[in-house]
Order: sequence, then structure tokens, then C-alpha cells
Amino acid sequence: MKGGNYISTQSVEATSTCGNELHQYFDSSICNLSIINSIQEESAEAISVYPNPFANQITIAGGWESGSQFSIFDATGRAVLNGVLNSNNKTIGTNQLSKGVYFLEVRDEAKLHIQRLIKN
Repeated sequence: MKGGNYISTQSVEATSTCGNELHQYFDSSICNLSIINSIQEESAEAISVYPNPFANQITIAGGWESGSQFSIFDATGRAVLNGVLNSNNKTIGTNQLSKGVYFLEVRDEAKLHIQRLIKN
């Protein structure tokens, strides 16, 4: 919700993003989209999760801070696995998970990565 609040606040405080009229026709030559474009995204190479689809384990690799947290959520949003990444490579056993769709969330103080995973 922090990102949404930031954009809302910036939009309200902006003097003019696309003209002075509400519901003005979008014209990219006069619009200042720097508020939206100023949010930096992590590159897709910052983390690698494999294999996907997976069977009995997954490996998380990337440049994460030691102590970063990971969680795996099922399709209903319930956390089914949690842990800490103490190195740039971590293999996680997934035998206890049934077949289906899961979401991996990895976070440290500066980054958040969410990826869809499929267990066969």
C-alpha cells in the first residue's frame, strides 16, 4: 500500500501532469509522467528461482542481503513455508507441498520480489 499512497500523494501535490482540466484527453507531448516513471524496478536478473515448474525442491539464487526473508503462499494466500536466506543460493525442500500454484515472496530492506511457481 506504500506505493499507492506515494503515487496518490505525488499526484495530488503535482501542479499539472496532463493539463489543468480533469478528464482531459491524454496527449503524451504535454503530460509529465515522471511521477510514475520515477519508481525504479529491480531487473529480472536480480533473482533466479528454479526449476519452475518444480517437484521436490526449488533453489533461490541472487544478490540478496543475508537475513532476507522468504515466504511461499498457496493460491488462497496462506503462507505455507517461511524462512531466511543466509546466502545468495538457498535450496528449499518442497515435499510437503501438494501439486498446484504457489507464490514466492523474497524481501530484504530494499527489495521485494514475487514470483509465481507451479508444483507438478
